[in-house]
Amino acid sequence: MSAEHFAYHCSYSESLFSALVTSGLVAYYSRMRLQASLWWFFASLARSNGILLSGFFVYDLLKHFLHLPWSFYTLLFAIKSIILAVIPLMGYAAFQAYGYQSYCTEELSRPWCANRIPDLYNFVQATYWNCGLFKYYRLGQIPNFVIASPTIA
Repeated sequence: MSAEHFAYHCSYSESLFSALVTSGLVAYYSRMRLQASLWWFFASLARSNGILLSGFFVYDLLKHFLHLPWSFYTLLFAIKSIILAVIPLMGYAAFQAYGYQSYCTEELSRPWCANRIPDLYNFVQATYWNCGLFKYYRLGQIPNFVIASPTIA
C-alpha cells in the first residue's frame, strides 16, 4: 500500500473503549468486582462516558441495602462498593489532571483553565464540535426528527 493510503487513517478510541467495557462486563458477571472496576478505570481513560460504568456498583449497593438488614457486613459492603465505584471515576479525573497539567501553564493557558472545576471535555465539545446539553435541539434539526419519527413512534 502506498503512503497516501495510510494518510487517511487514524486511530479512534471507540474500539479500545468497547474492548475495555466488555472485559469489565465479563469480570463483573464473573463476580470479580475489583477486576471489573480496574477494566472500567481504563475505559474511562479512553472515553469520558466510561464513568457511567460506576453505576453497576451503585446498583449493587442499592440492591444490597434494600434486601439485607443493617449490620457490620452491610457497612463493609457499602465501603467496598463505594471504592469500586470511585475507581472508574479516577480514570476520568486522571485524564482531566493530565489535560490541566499540559494546557494550563503560564505560557499556554486556555479559557477552561480558569473554571472552578476545569473540564477539558466540555471545552473541546462546546468550542470545536458545537456539542452540549440540548444543543442538538434546534429548528434546523426538524427534518432529522421527521425522518426518525416512525422509529420513535
